[in-house]
Amino acid sequence: MVIYCACHNEVSAAKVAKMLMAMGFSRVRPLLRGIDAWREAGFALA
Repeated sequence: MVIYCACHNEVSAAKVAKMLMAMGFSRVRPLLRGIDAWREAGFALA
């Protein structure tokens, strides 16, 4: 699961990823450079 946010240094995404891991999810990562990197990679935004 890839978590992304629009904040500086992926702070929110990292917090959510940590919370999900504490809930038992093992394949969770915050996306480096957040939503900007997601857009640049050409992925859709919902």
